Parts: sequence; C-alpha cells; structure tokens
Amino acid sequence: MDSIRDASPPRPGSDLVGRVRSLKRAHAEFRRGDSPSDLRPVISASWRRSLAFGVDPDRADAPLRMDGPELEAYRSDHRLAALMPLVEDLLLAPAREAGLVVAVGDEHGRLLWVEGADEAVRRAEGIRFVPGSSWAERDAGTNAPGVALRSRRPVQVFAAEHYSEPVHPWSCAAAPIFDPHTGRLLGVLDVTGGPEVAAPPTLALVRATVAALGSELRMQLRSAPAAPRLSLLGRDRAWLQTGESGTRLSHRHGEILALLVDREGGLSAEQLDALLHVDGHKAVTTRAEVSRLRPLLAPIGLESRPYRLQGDFDSDVAEVRRLLAAGHLHEALSTYAGPLLPASDAPGVRAARRRLHDEVRHAVLLSRDEELMLTFARREGADDEVEVWQRLAAQAPTGSPLAREVANALNRLDSELR
Repeated sequence: MDSIRDASPPRPGSDLVGRVRSLKRAHAEFRRGDSPSDLRPVISASWRRSLAFGVDPDRADAPLRMDGPELEAYRSDHRLAALMPLVEDLLLAPAREAGLVVAVGDEHGRLLWVEGADEAVRRAEGIRFVPGSSWAERDAGTNAPGVALRSRRPVQVFAAEHYSEPVHPWSCAAAPIFDPHTGRLLGVLDVTGGPEVAAPPTLALVRATVAALGSELRMQLRSAPAAPRLSLLGRDRAWLQTGESGTRLSHRHGEILALLVDREGGLSAEQLDALLHVDGHKAVTTRAEVSRLRPLLAPIGLESRPYRLQGDFDSDVAEVRRLLAAGHLHEALSTYAGPLLPASDAPGVRAARRRLHDEVRHAVLLSRDEELMLTFARREGADDEVEVWQRLAAQAPTGSPLAREVANALNRLDSELR
C-alpha cells in the first residue's frame, strides 16, 4: 500500500526550479534505461508500467474514446452525472477563480467532464485533456487520474513526474470515487493546473469533495434502491441482493440461476434438467424446483417456456464478461472473485464455470501484464496455474524477487502434479 508520503510530492517551496530540474534529470535517466533514485515509489512504479504499455513519452496523444452523441448519451446515463451540481458547488466554482481545470472521469479513465477557467481549458486541449479522451495509465502514461484509478488511492503528480514530456508543464491532484454501497469504483475526480496544484491543500480539497460525493450517493441509495444483483462467483451458494436485504439461496436454486444467467436465451425444462443432473432425473423434478424458486425472484421475474430471467437485474458473471469485452482487465479480475459456484457438480454449471474461467485466463495471458498474471496465478488451482507461471518465468528478470517466486511456484506445482 502506498504511504501518505507517496500521495503528495514534496512542496515546491522556494526551490521550484531546482525540483523541476531534478525531475527532468530523473526522466532523462529513466529514458536511457537507468533507475533514478530521486523519485517517489508511486511515480517510479507508474513510469515502469507506462514503459511496458508502450506509451510514447514524446507525445501527449491520449486517445479519444468517445465524442459527439455517443459521449453525450454515455455521460448522461452515468451515475456520476447526478453528482455534477455538487462538484460545481464544492470544487468547480473555486477552480475557475484560481485558473484551474476540474475533470471527472469514469472508472476506465475516460474523461466525461472537463471544465474550469476558460484559458486553462483551452490550454488543456493542447495535451488532449478533453471530454471523451482516455487518461488511463496504459493510454496516457503517468498522470494523477490514471494513477489514482490504478492504485485506488488519492495522488498528486507534479510537473516532470508525468511520463509524457508535453505534460510536464502541468500538475494534477486526483482521487478515486467509489460506490459506498458496493465498494465498486465509479470514476475519478481531478484538478489540473500549474505547480500550485502540487500543494497539499489541493489534494485535501479533492479528498473532501470526494467524501461529499460519497455522502450524496449514500442518500441517493436510501431513496432509490439498486437493481437486484446476483452473486455467483467464489461462493458455494448464490446470494441475491435486493435493496438493503439479501437472500442466501439453496444449493439447487443457485445452480438453476447460474445456468439461466449463462444461457440468456432461456432453457426448456428438459434442457435445464439435463444440465442439472447426470443421472437422468425427470423434468418434473426440475419444474418443482423452479416453482419453489419463483417466489424468491419477485424483484427479477422468471418466464416459462423457456425458463428465462427477466427484468432489471445484474450479476457478477455478467459484469466480468462486460469488463473483459471492454478490455478493462484489472477491473474484470477484481470482479472475478473466484470460480462459478465451486461446490457444484451439476454438469451444466461445471461447463459454465470452465468457460468463464478460460475467458478470464485467456485475457490475462494475452495481456502479458505482469501484475495481472501474478494476481491470477496466486489465486487459482494447480492445473490452471502452470501456464501462467511459465509465462511469468519468461518475463521475469533473472535473479529478481519475481523470478524466485516463479521458480518456487513451478517447483511446487511440479511436485503436486506428479
């Protein structure tokens, strides 16, 4: 975990020019392949990731992910849209007076609102700090919104601590925004401007605003309960959350729901029966189980002929697949709390469990992201770890702590699989 010292850079003070010069030297050393010592750990780690992502340090070309009607529709539907009046009152109004820019982005690093002093906003356009652009680390390198989202912690980035040189004249302070009910990451709040943004009061103001946004979200939740959510991953029995209350479902009811979530088009009683049993139970048994399940699903609804879930609800399985499809692998792996109903022996559930696991595993291997592969390998079973550890072995620097951990893991797996 980052220390408090990591969150804020040293105060510019009277030696502002000297500090900028020192950071520029460190940046040049890093680009030559050296390891500068005069850097905060949170910045040096971000520079290494930026290099691995292939970000060009000579350019400020954050990709434009959305614009026009697509951007308007997306941000009007985003949960943070309802919080913008509070951002205006607490942060945007004083930022305009101070000549600064305030940005609110989504959980993937895409900026949704960029507002503030007119001149500062125009200058920010020169580094493509505009609505619809992505300032995630993998797209824009080291910057406060990207690092805050990656680390899940507030952070300031001062001048040449930015990875891209065209962004060196800027400083920024950002903090992640979480859903107070589920703990899910919703987005990020950022203040961008000159060196004065690196002062501790700026980060304190950003933190205070995010805290106020959390309080507002809690009040909204009390008046507008969230849609029902079904949790099936990493737990032996399914959990159905409806508003402030939840229900732990029976083993069989969880299996039925897992299969209906996996087969969105629906299943006949005969198909559902075949996926639940290996010994040829009659479909009448399955119909009886579905009848007992139906009253528990009043907030969702269950159609017949075929059996199919309906209504406004979500599941952790669906969320993992959405995040994988969008390329947000860190969020997908965080949501993937474990295998689908690991205690179930139902043939259909076993097959669905394997499919989802393989989708996650394939995406992790394809990413070649060391952090992702480590997180995945440390939590999975022996038969699934081997290829991931082998891929890590090919990437780990000789003699590094990672190389030693990989060697130990492969030796352990080798003995377990004999």
